[in-house]
Amino acid sequence: MRPVRSFHARMASFTFAILLPLGGCTGSVVHGRVGGDKLPPLTAGFWTSDDQTPDRFYVGLTAMDVPDACTSTVGYTQAYLDADAEYTTDHDGAAFEAAMNEAEERYWPEDYWTVMLGVVASDPSGVAGNYAFDDGAWLNITHVTAHRDWTGYYQDLPAAELPVEAFTANTTGKLEVTSFEEGGGMTARGDAELVDEAGEDAGSVTWKLSGDWCEGGQ
Repeated sequence: MRPVRSFHARMASFTFAILLPLGGCTGSVVHGRVGGDKLPPLTAGFWTSDDQTPDRFYVGLTAMDVPDACTSTVGYTQAYLDADAEYTTDHDGAAFEAAMNEAEERYWPEDYWTVMLGVVASDPSGVAGNYAFDDGAWLNITHVTAHRDWTGYYQDLPAAELPVEAFTANTTGKLEVTSFEEGGGMTARGDAELVDEAGEDAGSVTWKLSGDWCEGGQ
């Protein structure tokens, strides 16, 4: 039986740890069309950080149209860890998949949007400032269109993949982290030309994101 993959693939290229919610998000908005759609109001947000190396400080800022999104992320992450600890040692794939299907319905709606911004700085004091999308920053927008069905996860069946439409900023946009307080809040703004998973044009957006700190740990 193959080892369990990390659930973090569902969050695109971002690395999220167990998060402790400390607040919500106000003022996050995306103007424009993404794959032909307008985003709904973004009602919650948070940021996390990770010291990847001594001179690389990663910060991820996420806004979603899911109320209490940070709390949902905490619960979903813990559900994965609990199921992994309880069922993987005994190779009980069916029990693991059932537990995760239950967690999927408990913590996430069937349809939601996520806007994920990542920047890499040398240290926390250098996070605020301007970035280029081809140099230490990226923007992903995903539209989850159904609950993930974990059935078949251990057999690597297509049904176990997350039903998602993914869009990424190309290298022509602009990004400014307008404020960053370690242990506090973060805001950013910019514009971006988007491409879909096939690399085709998927629209253009201007955006402002904000969120409160969520303590994380590996």
